[in-house]
Amino acid sequence: MVATGNLFLSRLARALRRERKNFWDHHAYHVRLSSYRGEEEAGVWFRTRGCRFDRAGGCTMCNYSAGPPTTAEEMVAAVRAGLTEVPLGVTHLLVSPSGNFLDPWEVPVLARRAILDLVASYPRISFETRPETVSADVLAEVRPSLGGRGNVYLGLETADPWVAHYAFNKSVSPQDVGRAIGQLRAAGMESTVNVLLGAPFLAPAAMVEDALQAARFALAAGASRLCLLPVHVKASTVLEALWRLGLYTPPSLWAYVELIFRLGREVAKTRVELAWYDSYGSTAVLASPTTCPACHKDVLGQLSAFAETSRFALIEALYDNPCRCHQDWLAKSRWSAPDRVGAAWEAYHRLGAAHLPDWWSVHGPGILASLTQGTEGGASLV
Repeated sequence: MVATGNLFLSRLARALRRERKNFWDHHAYHVRLSSYRGEEEAGVWFRTRGCRFDRAGGCTMCNYSAGPPTTAEEMVAAVRAGLTEVPLGVTHLLVSPSGNFLDPWEVPVLARRAILDLVASYPRISFETRPETVSADVLAEVRPSLGGRGNVYLGLETADPWVAHYAFNKSVSPQDVGRAIGQLRAAGMESTVNVLLGAPFLAPAAMVEDALQAARFALAAGASRLCLLPVHVKASTVLEALWRLGLYTPPSLWAYVELIFRLGREVAKTRVELAWYDSYGSTAVLASPTTCPACHKDVLGQLSAFAETSRFALIEALYDNPCRCHQDWLAKSRWSAPDRVGAAWEAYHRLGAAHLPDWWSVHGPGILASLTQGTEGGASLV
């Protein structure tokens, strides 16, 4: 049984997604080509019925869509078709659902085995999965197909339990991620830990500190690499509802630069991947991290160059960029952090009243009280 995370946020997310436009209703697979440190990479995502946690409520910022019932045979056929669009010379292949590759509820074991057989010739193979789906038994099954070439993306997002529960609605703990990293290392496989920049209810400086804390936790736990992702506002999410109420703004790209710079030259050059600093033209994205129009193109270009080359001098140049919008962000980052509990209290009240008025009138006072006390409270409120 999947954990439900924050009961109010999960109920709210289910209500908001009723009108969601599902990408996977119309696509069997999606391919994206990129480069990293001079090597060609490709991602092949395939349709499933979606992430199990998404079905239960899901993360406040996430909208990777869900698909109709999809058989194991259809999943394998989708990957086979996607691979025809991957050019020769690709050294790193990500093959994954938009959820959890190792969850048999989402990807049946027969599909998993056949897909790994299809991609066995690539020098490095990755997929994404939630930490609780990682076990010694499952890794013993998949490792023969991967050899020493396997890498698993794990979603940590934040190492702060309050942010995980009240801001992101994550049911995964840092300890879950640390355990999965250890099991992957014992199986001779690598791990890349996803870290998010841009938690709601936090001031600009606190957003950076939260991401730094998560990154340092992951590295100390033995993660092979970090994948740094600034938060976008996507349609049919709790974050969209916050954004429309004027209670959320995506982090500045200057915060992203600050995060990379503060991780330091050696970590940034050897153990950092950049992702989603651009919207990639996604129609689900409503608002993105940005800078002012005068420097935006140049900032994106330098971030892309760093993503491809790992030349830290590019980050140093961005860190010293004199653009007025950078100076404005630096001034904002010096403000004392507002009370995150108070910010969440206002947001919960307005979200509940706007989107779940009848339910909120009954349960809202108890939820606000539990938020103030820093406890989940009210397990009967689902």
